[in-house]
Amino acid sequence: MESLVIFIACDGPLRTPDDDRLGNGAGHVMRLLRTFEVPVVFVTDQPASEMIDLQRELGACHPFIAGAGAKLYVPRDYFPDVLDTVADEESGWQVLGLQTRGGVGDAVRLLMALYRLGDDPVVFVGLGEDWKDRALLRAVDVPVIVRNDRVDQMRLLRSIPDAYLTMAAGAEGLTEAILGTAAD
Repeated sequence: MESLVIFIACDGPLRTPDDDRLGNGAGHVMRLLRTFEVPVVFVTDQPASEMIDLQRELGACHPFIAGAGAKLYVPRDYFPDVLDTVADEESGWQVLGLQTRGGVGDAVRLLMALYRLGDDPVVFVGLGEDWKDRALLRAVDVPVIVRNDRVDQMRLLRSIPDAYLTMAAGAEGLTEAILGTAAD
């Protein structure tokens, strides 16, 4: 049976139109994914502390990518047979600094490789909405562009022609992408 891992460029799709961090629909989807033990990997330009707070809010603890791909944060003992770096005792996170030119794309591919070291085949889904999310969307198996009427997405759609474009925008688009229907 295939496992599923979802990467989300969380500087966009998780936000509601009034820029709340998490809409009710997206929060419901995140809780549902947690119930089914589907890892959700946040990708952000924001500080790591915001992602740690968001995961705490969601009751989740999975790797995330911060600093535009410069740092990969992995919870202690998340990949115990692979990573032997020492986790920060205070935070419990192993932080891998990446010195690559590929930024987010390289960080996503590295994390995908770590997940693939397990026994089950893994399908990677990526959600983004902006041109800056293209490296994430190019790296995953199933790219999803979450509609955003405030952003010109035509260039992104041309760059990733096999991407699914949601009908709904923002957090409701995320809900549509995961559950197959927009939230009411």
